[in-house]
Amino acid sequence: MALGTRWQCQNHASGLIRGRYTRLALALTFFLCLPSTLAATQGKMFTRELTLQHAAFHPAGVPNVVVHGAQPPPSAPINLVVFLHGFRGCAKAIMAQEQVRCGDALVAGQNLAAPHDAAGTNSILVVPQLALLKRSGAPGAFGKDSEFRVFLKELLDDGLAGELGPGAFERLHEVVLIAHSAGYQAMLAILARGQVNEWVTRVVLLDALYGGNFELQKWLKQSTQRHVISLYSRRGKPAHNTKTLERSLRRAGHQTFALNPEDLSAHQNASVTVTPARAALAWAELKTPHSEFPQAHLAAIERLLFAP
Repeated sequence: MALGTRWQCQNHASGLIRGRYTRLALALTFFLCLPSTLAATQGKMFTRELTLQHAAFHPAGVPNVVVHGAQPPPSAPINLVVFLHGFRGCAKAIMAQEQVRCGDALVAGQNLAAPHDAAGTNSILVVPQLALLKRSGAPGAFGKDSEFRVFLKELLDDGLAGELGPGAFERLHEVVLIAHSAGYQAMLAILARGQVNEWVTRVVLLDALYGGNFELQKWLKQSTQRHVISLYSRRGKPAHNTKTLERSLRRAGHQTFALNPEDLSAHQNASVTVTPARAALAWAELKTPHSEFPQAHLAAIERLLFAP
């Protein structure tokens, strides 16, 4: 996309999300006003709990990936949103509406499927199981060369063959990585060794930038088509590291974008000129409690990433 292209950004905020986060949604619309490749009509909804041979971890008694979304039309491009959880995560519970058993423990459901559905996109939400109910952000096998790519191929061509049809991996169009908390470690491993950079050009950190500034800056420098969004709470390492990354990128000549909900109400009906090919980083400081970032912001993030 050429720099300086004028995109007529509609006021998505009123239809996307209401209440305290409306202006944040509007801000992200300005930053991510990109043409959509998604179909407007959703297919049949499905949720699958799978145990794959190629996965980050293989805990006993639980699926190592949980998937939720709408069946895309035959031969349509496939877009994945991969959510990388933090400490003490259970993929089955993250997707579930109610309490579920994860190994020997009963874990409250977080129902991340609900904000995904509320976004109204035809993307598919993928939650890999990382370290099960442990205080660990280790990437597991995703830290090995090409393992994440092989995971995606097995997931699409074998695990979801009934939902997606033949040749699904060949129809893969985009993979968005969204990390919460310690999930940033798996994100960095995937960016460095996953061999999926032809599909991964946008990553989102939900109060998650505890480390990896050097790695992210290196990844961004490799292409002007790559973007990072960092949303963070007021105190802590993600706030400090995001501000440090922003300064480093600006000094290196990259464009950055401050998402300040309090300053954007005047632009609700405006057409804006943006240069997404140069906007390497967008960020916002929020009052959201750390544990609530995924449920509070996933719908707005997804809708705006794939906005028509």
